[in-house]
Amino acid sequence: MKVATDIDSAGRASASPPLPVLGQGGRDAGGAPVTVPPCSAIEMCDVWVRYGKSAPALQQVCLNVRQGERHAIVGPSGSGKSTLLKVLKGLVPTEHGTVATLGTPVNGKRAHRQLRARIGYIPQNLGLVSSATVLQNALMGCLHRVGEIRSWLGLFPEAEYRAAHEALEATGISHLSDRLAHQLSGGERRRLAISRALVQRPEILLADEFLSELDDVTAEQVLRGLDKAHRELGMTVLMVEHDLQVARTFCDRVTVLREGCKVCEVNGSEIDDTRLRDLFRGVAAA
Repeated sequence: MKVATDIDSAGRASASPPLPVLGQGGRDAGGAPVTVPPCSAIEMCDVWVRYGKSAPALQQVCLNVRQGERHAIVGPSGSGKSTLLKVLKGLVPTEHGTVATLGTPVNGKRAHRQLRARIGYIPQNLGLVSSATVLQNALMGCLHRVGEIRSWLGLFPEAEYRAAHEALEATGISHLSDRLAHQLSGGERRRLAISRALVQRPEILLADEFLSELDDVTAEQVLRGLDKAHRELGMTVLMVEHDLQVARTFCDRVTVLREGCKVCEVNGSEIDDTRLRDLFRGVAAA
């Protein structure tokens, strides 16, 4: 599938302007500006995860994702991709190793509460409220700003309504704002989950195959919306993606998992589809 952003001859998206400089800069002895490298948004070191007594779902996984980076996780079914995202969200405990997001160790309910508003998550099952309308589901992305009581009463500020409508427009479902979520098609439900995440405006977005069930035209539209949010907010994006071309061209870095192990990590601009597919299938050595 062709990605909507402009792709240069090296295979990289060229439409996005440089990310904002993170941290404090300065000047060297000659007076030239010095840019401080961005901090890590995600850090995993020697992470092991096991469900019961089964074989490890993740083993010895190390991952470092910089703030503002777009990073794809690819690999065959059962390679641990979804488990990795759940670990970062605090939904699955680790057997061994350390995990931190935005400088905060991911362990226990307290850490989960601290990070809940700062990390957006689109699971494979989407997590929509079937009995709520499309607009109401999108507005759930701003609950951490509005508060539970005001949200129960439907007292959302006008700015939040505008943000929700803009997110629905970006994903192409603004005309369905009054429809109930259970009345949507599979692709429409997926676009709604993405809209909710855009309304949240998280510092990190974890997305588990969020483009599946979408046709090429809709997927391009959704990627444009995500690209816009990434540029405006400096959002870090970690996405599990089955389309290797999207992973390579939309993301700065690509990590390949296989049988719970990290096989390799490469720059999206420095690898072609054939080589990435070989690493995915285990045909070639990393």
